[in-house]
Amino acid sequence: MKKLLFLMFLVIASGSIYAQKSYYVEKTNKRFEQPIADKLVALNKKIATSKETSNYTIQCIIEDHSSFKSSAKGYIAILDTKTGNVISKSELAKGVCNLFNGYTNSRKMVMKKIAKRYLGDILMLVEKY
Repeated sequence: MKKLLFLMFLVIASGSIYAQKSYYVEKTNKRFEQPIADKLVALNKKIATSKETSNYTIQCIIEDHSSFKSSAKGYIAILDTKTGNVISKSELAKGVCNLFNGYTNSRKMVMKKIAKRYLGDILMLVEKY
């Protein structure tokens, strides 16, 4: 009986101590943030539906987009929602719209690269913050 009570206490305590952090992915006009949200789901991270209820906010930023919409450069920034301070940024990634990738939107290509290459490492750093 004592062992059972101890195990129940341990489970309840571990759940409250290690509460999962929540992330809010800011919406963009062209909806190119979707690969970031998909990767968060794949990594079993909690996604908040509003900015106020999240611990961290992820901004998808496109710095340079060509006039012919064939190439783009961008990165993501993760901010602490309560303070608004930037905690971490990804490296600059480039995306090109061409025949070999099925003429996918270059902005979405940038976010797919960031999600695949950098997001997991960045989230590990952020959660240690």
